[in-house]
Amino acid sequence: MPAKYPRLAVALALAVSLTVAAPASALQPPDFRVVDLVPGSVGSDARNFTRLGAWDYFAAIVGGTSSLWRTNGTSTELVADEVAVEPAFNEYGSTDRTFAVLGSYLYFGGVTAAAGVELWRTDGVTTELVKDIYSGALDGVNPNFKKLGSYLYFGGRTATQGWELWRTNGTTTTMVKDIQPGSGDSYPDNFTEFAGKLYFDVTTDATGWEMGRTDGTSAGTVVYDMTSGAASSTPQDFTIFQSRLYFSGPGAALWYTSGTGDPVEFPYSPVTVHDLTVMGSQLFFTGSDSDHGRELWVTTGDITDAAGTAMVKDIQDGSSGSDPMYLTVLGSRIYFSADTPEYGRELWSSNGLINGTTLVRDLNENSDGPLSGVSSYPKSLTVFAGSIYLYAESTDGPLLWRVDSSTSASPQSAIPLPYAGLYDESNARRLYPSGDKLYVQTDAAGAGQEYAWMQAPAAPASVAAPAITGTAKVGRVLTGARGSWTGVPSAITSAQWYRCTGAGTTTPTSSSLSGCVAISGATKATYKAVAADKGKYLRLRVKAQNESGTVYRWSKPTVKIAP
Repeated sequence: MPAKYPRLAVALALAVSLTVAAPASALQPPDFRVVDLVPGSVGSDARNFTRLGAWDYFAAIVGGTSSLWRTNGTSTELVADEVAVEPAFNEYGSTDRTFAVLGSYLYFGGVTAAAGVELWRTDGVTTELVKDIYSGALDGVNPNFKKLGSYLYFGGRTATQGWELWRTNGTTTTMVKDIQPGSGDSYPDNFTEFAGKLYFDVTTDATGWEMGRTDGTSAGTVVYDMTSGAASSTPQDFTIFQSRLYFSGPGAALWYTSGTGDPVEFPYSPVTVHDLTVMGSQLFFTGSDSDHGRELWVTTGDITDAAGTAMVKDIQDGSSGSDPMYLTVLGSRIYFSADTPEYGRELWSSNGLINGTTLVRDLNENSDGPLSGVSSYPKSLTVFAGSIYLYAESTDGPLLWRVDSSTSASPQSAIPLPYAGLYDESNARRLYPSGDKLYVQTDAAGAGQEYAWMQAPAAPASVAAPAITGTAKVGRVLTGARGSWTGVPSAITSAQWYRCTGAGTTTPTSSSLSGCVAISGATKATYKAVAADKGKYLRLRVKAQNESGTVYRWSKPTVKIAP
């Protein structure tokens, strides 16, 4: 019988604005609100945020157990506490696959003392065991899910078959194929959909680690032994480009498959390739050779044109290489971290041309200046709402930065996140974009390791027009209301009274109006009509602005000002 668990609603316990004090002329940076699930300094280590319907589901450690929670930005509530959430192992830069959405359910690897890690799902009301694949307390599911058609694929095992390829549609859960026959393990993982099939890495005694492919049937599940025999090819970085699936294959060279026939090596591959990333009509990657070390490369994918594949720029002269990492696309540029003696490991960007490959900013300038070679180690590059968010070290400790253009990361975009502990891959904070929200892990003062979130920025919009009340007569005081506005962050408004020669019935949204002249110094909520206003009409223009834009709206005019 499905197990049902009650939900416990809790209020957002703590809202803290984590913004840098901006100059008086600057607009406010976005607000991050911290949610303190575990009161005090212990922290819940909330992570793996995934959208289902109007809610973002996540795992959090409360009371020593990784339980299932959800939030909609207004309230946060416990979904299930009698089954713990088993996190997926995610390579850096890969999509988090702890949770997977199929239909109206969220699937995950749930842990209980009696059954180990097994296949569970929830719709936010009912949380239930889908199948106990390995009877007893041993684990039966590797929670690294991938959807293909109406099924989720994952690694599963039974008492008689080791870790093999399984799938579920929520009603039927079966093994696709015993790839390593008997009780041995094939460990299928890192699934990528291409041309209606799933590709993945897999191992057998006969082939070593190779690339597998499945169409969901046993007969349609094959292993490509690219390095003949038990030696491994260790395929990585599956990336779709120009109707092919590219990857780092045997010897870490660039390989591809068109979906038919055997995979082949790309003819112009450097010695090794990693971090394959598509930007428009080009495939970028980090490539290495004996003369330049590891640098940024690009290819058009043309197998008949050697000139279409080349190193973009030798950022670090000589054979040492700048070792680009974390390639991330924003607009028409690709961002990455690179290491040079002058700046250390900092944030760079490229448009694919040698002159267009530049340092974005030395994020960790110290007292010795920008050429000190002190690294900021930018990482966790995440695209959200038209910007890149990333973590980087600074003289003030780790900061969350936002990059909005190809040339700079404004200091006003730096959001300080108090951080405790070493800044390395094992405990680096992760960013989770989910719908219109960005979630981050942070050590907020007094709250421990909790989560914070921000709403996607939105330009101001007028909900109700400005309005003028009072008697339209010389010597009388008129009152102007600025109307109401939306925007994220909240719009900053300013008002200006105007003297106009014509009447009207509309509330325009232009910055200026024909026949209307600004009244010098008239920017307050009230205005006392003077002799110069006699026979004219008064309007109030309101300007609303935030980091995403500036808009205007006018009030309707008063009647003609009487003497």
